[in-house]
Amino acid sequence: MRRRLTFIALAGAAVTAGCLGSNVTADLGLPSGTYTLVSVDDVPLPFRGATTITVRGSLDLPVSGNYTLTQTDSVIAGGALSAFSSKGARSIQNGALLLVDENHTTYLGVIVSIDSLRMTVLSHTNLYVRK
Repeated sequence: MRRRLTFIALAGAAVTAGCLGSNVTADLGLPSGTYTLVSVDDVPLPFRGATTITVRGSLDLPVSGNYTLTQTDSVIAGGALSAFSSKGARSIQNGALLLVDENHTTYLGVIVSIDSLRMTVLSHTNLYVRK
């Protein structure tokens, strides 16, 4: 009877870990998924900078440990859209998020809560929220 209870407890733990692994990254429980850019320098979108207006952005954190960061800006003078994109690997340690793209450019972030993080991107502080 004792072996059967131990086996059931271990099986339950394995199922729980398997379920968590399907939607949570291995790094300190930050949920995988798409985080939407909601503000730049504490100003809600659209954010008007000196020469551009940031209209949208996202940070995709799949379970694989990679990332994709995108941001779309509109030039104030001509209204043309420009797109920024970065892909690479990520790591999380003690609430800090480190993104490193294929060109070894680094982006630093801080986990604010289980569903939000702040990151420095293109010399601005961006807030991303998982929806």
